Amino acid sequence: RLKGIAASIGVAVGPARVIGRERSEITYRRIEAADVSSELARFEQAVSKSRAEIEVAKQELMDRHGSTYAPILDVYLLMHGDSLLIDATSETIREGRVNAEWALAQVTERLKKPLLEDASSYFQERARDIDHVREHLLRHLRGEQPREHPADGPTVLMAHDLTPADAVHMLAPPTVGLVTEMGAGSSHTAILARTFGVPAVVGVGPLPAGIQD
Repeated sequence: RLKGIAASIGVAVGPARVIGRERSEITYRRIEAADVSSELARFEQAVSKSRAEIEVAKQELMDRHGSTYAPILDVYLLMHGDSLLIDATSETIREGRVNAEWALAQVTERLKKPLLEDASSYFQERARDIDHVREHLLRHLRGEQPREHPADGPTVLMAHDLTPADAVHMLAPPTVGLVTEMGAGSSHTAILARTFGVPAVVGVGPLPAGIQD
C-alpha cells in the first residue's frame, strides 16, 4: 500500500509498468581545448532534438484536447531558448572545459537553488520544471531512446517522475493509472492526468523494489 497525493481522482486496476527506476549518474569529464567546439555542437544538437520532441508532444496534446493546455508545454519550449539555461550551459562548457552533461547539471542546480529555498509550492514546482527540461536534454545527450508507450492492455504506470511531454504520450490508452515517487497535485503532469481522466497518485516516495512490471 503506497500513500501519496491524490493528483487525479479515480480508481484504476491493472498490472504495473515500471519506468525510470534506474537513474543514470551524471558523469564528469574534462575536455581538451580542441574538443570544446565539438562538445558545444553535441549540446546544441541535444537542445534541437529535445525541442523537437516537445513540439511533437504539444501537437499531440492539441490534436486530442485543443489549445487549452498547450501553454503547459510552451513553458518547456521557452526554457529551451532561455539564455540563463542554454547560453549559460554553453559558456560553462567553453570556460570550464567540461562535458555537456556536467555543465548542464551545474547550471540547472544553480537555477534551482533560489526556487528550492522558497517554501512556496509554486516555486518548488518551477524547480521541478527545470528538472524536467534537464531530463529531456540529458536523454538526448546520452543518445537514449524516447520512453515507449506501455504495452497493450490496461496498465498502471509507475515512475520516479513523468515530464509533461512524456505524460502527453504515455497517459493515453491503455494506461489507466499513474503513480510517481515525486510530484504535487498542482504540477503540470498532475494537470494533464486530470485532463486525460487518468487517476493519479503522486509524491509516494521511493517505490518498493518488490514492485516490478
